[in-house]
Amino acid sequence: NIVLPSFSMNVPTFSPFDSKKRVGDQKWYQKISVGYSVIATNSVSTKDSLLFKPQTLNRLSNGFQHTIPISVNFTALKYFNFTAGANYLEKWQFQSTRQTAIQGIVDGGRVLPYRTVLDTVNGFNRSGEYSVNMGVSTKIYNTLQFNKLGNLEALRWVMTPSVNMNYRPDFSSPSFGYY
Repeated sequence: NIVLPSFSMNVPTFSPFDSKKRVGDQKWYQKISVGYSVIATNSVSTKDSLLFKPQTLNRLSNGFQHTIPISVNFTALKYFNFTAGANYLEKWQFQSTRQTAIQGIVDGGRVLPYRTVLDTVNGFNRSGEYSVNMGVSTKIYNTLQFNKLGNLEALRWVMTPSVNMNYRPDFSSPSFGYY
């Protein structure tokens, strides 16, 4: 496997709805943050003696992966921290693999019920995936006082209960057409 030029670029997380000249507390929509990253890769799997041959360049595997995270955090009802987010991932490939099942193939004098044939097809293809998440948490504080327990006067503890939910559809479903 030879990895040819690849690159990555990241945009720092930013709040597109926040104002630099804001007066007062942030509104909930001003707390929305967005990021972006892209990774481009090129690779080929071959023997070194075949590296610069035309058939090797036809087997070059390359593509882009874009990621866009969106999130928001705010306090609700004074004591609850609410978080929500979404992630979008899109892949661009310039080759794809087509899998075909062929029935009734004769192989070595026997008839096989079916055989799977893999073909690499050149051309632009894209696939996208997304997920959403949300959660709520709070903090509960307590202190236990001791009267006669040596030098130990009190014990303070913090409990942080949280409830989170994540959702990501099954992108292998035929309705998406990716796999």
